[in-house]
Amino acid sequence: MNPWAAVLPLLLLAGCRSARAPVTVLPVRLEPRGQWVVASRTDQAGFEETVTRDLLAKWVRASALIRVDANLTFDYYFDFRCDRARVHFDPATGVLTFAGGPLRVKKPVINRARVLILEKSLWINEEREARKILEGLTDRLASIGAAWREEPAVRSACEAGLRDLLAGLARDNGWAVKETRLGWAP
Repeated sequence: MNPWAAVLPLLLLAGCRSARAPVTVLPVRLEPRGQWVVASRTDQAGFEETVTRDLLAKWVRASALIRVDANLTFDYYFDFRCDRARVHFDPATGVLTFAGGPLRVKKPVINRARVLILEKSLWINEEREARKILEGLTDRLASIGAAWREEPAVRSACEAGLRDLLAGLARDNGWAVKETRLGWAP
């Protein structure tokens, strides 16, 4: 049997492709890029905390009221190492597609914090209690960033930031993008 008999039909099929260019999907590995910060939000937040101490076997209670006001900045990002986000470009249609994991929020950066002691007590060291509160402030205020992430203004800012980053990626790769489609997990 001729060894070319098995290969010849494959060569003919490859040579008889349609005139339309095949759809080429170019996946881009994003894991080396780490995290892409797509938006930031800076705002004020504050809370009051009552510190209490039981004295004399819980017969007497001392309390102090401390108010904390902080100026916070939250960064919203996509983590490409953990979430396996993908970017695909189809040169035939000019469509750039982003499929990513959830929009994440970093712990807040505290730009400025102010502590006010509204009520003092003879039996409580308010300055020490205020320092304790300030030491745990980033963990305590992290939930605010998650709540802000659901606001329409923050989500649209994240979408605009992601579109800008993808436009830069397309420009770097020489892609002629006609449409950008975004999708990420909630």
